[in-house]
This record gives sequence, structure tokens and C-alpha cells, in this order.
Amino acid sequence: MPKVEPLLEELRRSGQFRLAETNLDLGGLSLSAQAANIVLWVGLGLGVLWVVLSGVQLWQVFGPHKVSPATALAPSPITPWQQWTAQAEQLTQSGDYRGACRAWYLSLVLWLDSEQQVKYQPTRTNQEYLQDLQDQPRLREPLSQLVRIHERLWYGNQPGQAKDAQSCAQAVAQARQAP
Repeated sequence: MPKVEPLLEELRRSGQFRLAETNLDLGGLSLSAQAANIVLWVGLGLGVLWVVLSGVQLWQVFGPHKVSPATALAPSPITPWQQWTAQAEQLTQSGDYRGACRAWYLSLVLWLDSEQQVKYQPTRTNQEYLQDLQDQPRLREPLSQLVRIHERLWYGNQPGQAKDAQSCAQAVAQARQAP
């Protein structure tokens, strides 16, 4: 780890750090070079702290962690698809259309896994599931429609509308009726 003193000395020699070489007279208050350095570093530290705290506040306001209470208590992703279907219906009735579409999405992916059409893994992407179904348009199309709605609502952090939940339910029903 580099030592600070050689770096400060290089800054002083280059002429970019003249504050430490001067005695400041601020209306009768005189600052030595050492005091000027302390004031400079404290000021920089407070500036960095302000930036970090502002960033944290922005993250809290605009971050992707807005989850409705009903969605927060939803079943885990490894729950059987039937429970996700029941959760989707319940969330639709309560008006949480965003959560309902997420539940419909998980219901369909887990159903496809139980039918051995895709291999469910939490780390897999939507595109990987769609690629698994590229030779099966009767399953791929409903999943593709559901993925579009789910991504718009879930990752776009939008609340969704009743028609979104209805479209998600229809896509799941269409996939489950495919031969």
C-alpha cells in the first residue's frame, strides 16, 4: 500500500497543492499548514459522506426493492406450481396485479418444469426458458407473452392493471391446454 507522505510531497512539488504551504489569515484567525491540511481533509470527508448519504436516499426512493406486502409473503420459488396458481388468483382479487403476474409467471415455469419441458433453476433467465421451447410454439408463445408482461411490470417496477393479470392468466391457461 503506497504511503501518503510521498504522494502529498509530489502534489506539493507539482504546484497543485499550495494550500498546505500557505498560512491563511481569516479575519484574525490564522491557520498553519498543518491546520489547513486538516481542514481540507475534513471538508473532503464531509463531501464524500454527503454524496454517499444522498446516494442511499436515492436508492431507497428509486431502488427496485418496492415489494407489496402480499408479494413479500408469497410462496418460495420452489413451491409447487399449484400453490403459485392459487397465490396468483388471490393477488388478482386483492388488486396486486404486479404480484399476480409474477405468481402466474412462476406458476407456468414450475408447471413446465413438472412437465419436463424446461428445467427450473432460479439462476436461469427468461430467454433460456424460451430457448428450451423453441421447437414447441404452442408452449413458447404463451410463455413469451407472459415474459413480456412480467418483465415490464416486475423489472420496470410498475403496479400493473387488471388487464395485465387477466392476460397473464390467459397465457398460463393457453400453455396448459397445449397438447
